[in-house]
Order: sequence, then C-alpha cells, then structure tokens
Amino acid sequence: MKYQYWLPMMLFAGTAGRAQVEFRPPATPQHAVRDTIHNVVFTDPYRWLEDKDDPAVVAWSKAQHDYGIEYLQKTQQVHPGVREQLAAYIDRDYEGPLTNVGDRVFQTVKMKGDKQYRIYTILNGKRVLIWDPVAIDPTGKTSTSGVAYTYDGNRAAISAQKSGAEISTTYFIDTRTGKQIGKPLENTFDFKWTKDQKHAYVTFRSPEDVAAQRPLKTYLWEFGTPASKARQIGTTDDAKNSFFIYDNRYGDMTVYGESDFYSNKAYIRRTGTNEKGRLIYESTVSNAYPQIIGDRMYMFTNDHAPNFRLMTADVARPEYKDWRGAHPRRRDRDAELRSDETQHHCPGQEGHPEPPHALRSGGPSAARNRAARAGKRGRHQLRPREGFDLHDPEHLHHDAQNLRGLAQRLQMEALFRPRDADRHERHRG
Repeated sequence: MKYQYWLPMMLFAGTAGRAQVEFRPPATPQHAVRDTIHNVVFTDPYRWLEDKDDPAVVAWSKAQHDYGIEYLQKTQQVHPGVREQLAAYIDRDYEGPLTNVGDRVFQTVKMKGDKQYRIYTILNGKRVLIWDPVAIDPTGKTSTSGVAYTYDGNRAAISAQKSGAEISTTYFIDTRTGKQIGKPLENTFDFKWTKDQKHAYVTFRSPEDVAAQRPLKTYLWEFGTPASKARQIGTTDDAKNSFFIYDNRYGDMTVYGESDFYSNKAYIRRTGTNEKGRLIYESTVSNAYPQIIGDRMYMFTNDHAPNFRLMTADVARPEYKDWRGAHPRRRDRDAELRSDETQHHCPGQEGHPEPPHALRSGGPSAARNRAARAGKRGRHQLRPREGFDLHDPEHLHHDAQNLRGLAQRLQMEALFRPRDADRHERHRG
C-alpha cells in the first residue's frame, strides 16, 4: 500500500470549497463482557478488540483504515513530496555530546544513511566504533534501548530491542575493542551494574510476563553466570508498580524501593549488604530518588514543589523530616514551612494534604527578603569560579526555576571532583 501524508491543519483555505462529507466510519460490533470487582459490575463491550490476531479484529482494523483513507481523499488535499521531505529532514548527521564514565569518553553518533545510532569511544584522540546494532540485525530494525557502563567504563551492558517490542536482549562488550564478552541476557527490562562491577541488578520481562500482566521481578546477577543462578531481590504486588534499586558511585549506600511512576517510597542500606533498609521517604503523589555523595544526600524532588526543588540531608539523619533546602539561606523558611506540613513521608504516619500556599509563593516576608537580597547583589546568579563547593551559599541559587540547572551542576561536579578519591581506591586495591 502506498502511504500518503495528509496535512489537514494546513489546508483549511484550500478545502473551503470542497463538499462537506459526513464522517461515518464502519460500525463496531459490541460484545458485552462483565466483571464483578469488589461487588461492582463493570461492562466492557469492546474487549474482543484486544485480541489482535483474531480474524474479526484484523478485518475490523482494515475496514477502519480503508475508510479513513477514503475520507481523507474526499476531504483533504494531497501534497506530493511531503514524505520525501520528512525523510530528508530526519536522515541527517547527528553527533551526540561526549559522555565521561570513569576515565573513559563515549559518544553516540548517527550519520546520514545510517540505519541506527552507533556508539564510539575516544582513544588517543581518535573515535573508535564499539557498538552498531546493525551488526546484530542487518535489517536495521533492531535499536539500542539502553546502555549501562561499569563504574570504570571498561565494560558496557547494551540492551537492544527489535521493532519496538520492548523486550530487550542485553549484550556485553569490552569498550576498548567493541568485542562481545560473555553470553547475552534475554528478556531484560532494566540493567544496572553494582558498585563492585562484578554483579548487576537485572529486571527481567518476558512476553509471557507482558501477556499475563505479571509484576516484574528484579534479581542480583553475577556477571558471567547463567541467568538461572541469579537471586531475586525485589518485586511488587501490583503489576502497575515497579521495584527499583541502585548503588551510588560516590557514596556507600544503596537506594531501593517501589514506584508507580508518579510517586514512590525509598529505603537506603549499606552497599553490599542484605540488611533491612531504612525507610526515608514515602508518598502517593510525589517522588524523590536520593543521590548520595560522601555523607550527604541530594534529592531533586517535586514534593510540595510542582516545579521541583533541590533538597539535602545528612546520611546519618536521612528521614524526610530532616531534609532541608540545598541553599543554606532557605533553611529557616523551610523549617517554618515544615511545621505546617503533615509528616506523611515519615514511617508510621499518614495523610497527604495540599501543599500550603507559602510553599508556592514564599509569602510576603519571603518576597521582601528576596527583594532586599536582590538590592544588595543585583540579579541572583551563580558566580563563575574554578571549583564548585556544594556548601558555599554563593554557589547555590535558591529560586525554584533554577533547580534543574543545579541538578545538572551536581552531576557535572560528581563526574570530576571525586576522581582523585577513585584513584586512591584503585591504588589501595
């Protein structure tokens, strides 16, 4: 079938004189299916359409498609060449930003004519190809769905999926040569290396899991061993929720918990142990995923902050009640606001009210304070300098609209500042 591209929004003027055609797609048969859930009866007349392999569903889909094309032909103008123009726009050279992992540098590249994105490493100033999904599937229908580098950057776990199936296979490569090492893992959904670089947290997702809508399970897997020997470490009771877990590159704590995408609860425990974690956050409307650097935690969260805010706490006192705004000058105000908040995030307490108005605007007194500070310093800005001290108040902006930038600065700082410590660790090893 030859596909034609329609641009109805651009054609109002050109179609004003066309005859009006009533939109009457083929009728859809109804076959009621009833379920009783918690003594409530639910009726679904279209559940039969869920079986895409049913000949009746195939015929219905074709009839709807054919009618749609016929209707567009009668009501809209054809624009020859649009398909080619879009293809030319999409098929262009792309060179992604350089990514530092340990002492290594990587880059994602797709040049005009390439079927898929490739991954390169920079060695001795030269770009070396280490991953091309077309080498696995010459049809070009297999794409990279995820990349996880070890902490030193010398190995990579690269997940790939075919035709958007969302069922991945994870391959392992030496990032200096691109050579595959070990056997791939099938039916993977999420992959994260542990801090010891010998294990990984792997969430599996098979076609059977998808068909049965089963909660996904996460395992601790030792690199190089059969997947059957992996040990389950987490799952959820509800398939719509997901279990998460990750180590911190610059801290000795592991974060794990459960999320429904919009909100989560989080625990922390010492990395490399099986001890029961400490619940530090729980919400049904907002989320926070701590990043730990040394003895400090940093949370970029939308908790009582629709535009997000950056918060920090001491690892020794990680509960939500001890979280404070990252800017020291906000601590007094945060303490006042916290007295109005229900401690719904603390273990053993419930409730989640709407955030107080002062959290949105800062209140009149906060506005006066901001105006006074602006008069002394002019417009709030981070002053450029060679180092970046997380505890220097002049280096952290407290306005909500700049929190995303602060999070990016934290990430960049985490990339470069602790490298000497990493080298000391290697020397001790």
